[in-house]
Amino acid sequence: MGNLQNWQNEINANTQLFQGFSHEHLLRIWDEVIEPWVYPAKGLHDLSAPVAFEYLIIRAFELEGAEVSYPFMAQPFSDSRILEEIDGAIYLPGISAIVESKCFDQRKVTSDQIGQLRNKLINRPSYGIGCFFARTSYKESAYKQAQMASPQCILLWDGEEIKEAFKNQKLVQVLKEKNRRFFEDLKPFKDTP
Repeated sequence: MGNLQNWQNEINANTQLFQGFSHEHLLRIWDEVIEPWVYPAKGLHDLSAPVAFEYLIIRAFELEGAEVSYPFMAQPFSDSRILEEIDGAIYLPGISAIVESKCFDQRKVTSDQIGQLRNKLINRPSYGIGCFFARTSYKESAYKQAQMASPQCILLWDGEEIKEAFKNQKLVQVLKEKNRRFFEDLKPFKDTP
């Protein structure tokens, strides 16, 4: 229980910290911590790249007008001791998305990691979607896993796509476009093979 309480205290502190950040401050974090992949923690507010990335995504959507939930724990079954760690949630009209964020130095996201997000979606209402944000990119098997996750919808974002949308404050617009593209063309990513 102590570890869970420590984790919750860290979430609360990071949430408070990031809720005070402007878009300009987030840009500095991207340029000074995430882009060069600073790990372990040092630099702005002693944030490591993986932690900064996770919170930056949620705060950037919030600054663009989306309703969000910062990282949280969920207990899928009331009689279960199993807890799910959720990196956040994004709510827009017609879209309810849980977020998974991976800020790797060079590794690509695997199909197993996409499968973990899919498993989190299975416990949620069918209208929910998943958004997977990766600082790097995806293995081909991960693309296939996202395409075959039906009836769950998992939208994939890579570092370049995130950076461009984030810097231009178009994350909400790109999310809507990606959701529509997946619905019409079954393409979870801009360049799905």
